[in-house]
Amino acid sequence: MAKSRVLYIEDYPVVQIMYVEVLRKHFDVDVASDGKDALEKIKNSRYDIILLDLLLPQVSGVEFLREYQKGSHKQDSKTKVVVLSDFDNPETRKEVHALGVHEYWIKVENTPYVLIERMQKLLANG
Repeated sequence: MAKSRVLYIEDYPVVQIMYVEVLRKHFDVDVASDGKDALEKIKNSRYDIILLDLLLPQVSGVEFLREYQKGSHKQDSKTKVVVLSDFDNPETRKEVHALGVHEYWIKVENTPYVLIERMQKLLANG
């Protein structure tokens, strides 16, 4: 069985390396360091999960979501978009959910192994 495909959008190198090392044991992972790069990647590839940091250079996570929802970049309806950020603001949560985010997870509450479990559960529940 093929591994699920994940696009992990994170600009901080240390965090990126920590999560990707574990994610790659369970998923086929592409990495983008900003929203602009992520928008390019989704033009050419389909993902099962998009893990999105919100505080990104060039194109922020919220700006990425706005572009993603316009349709030219949108994946199929099975793609799960998950915010994985330490930025936790009620207004932002409300805004990103309105933009189609499935889950909003806080990094410090999700070690890489907890993240794997949550992602597998999300994929299993369709």
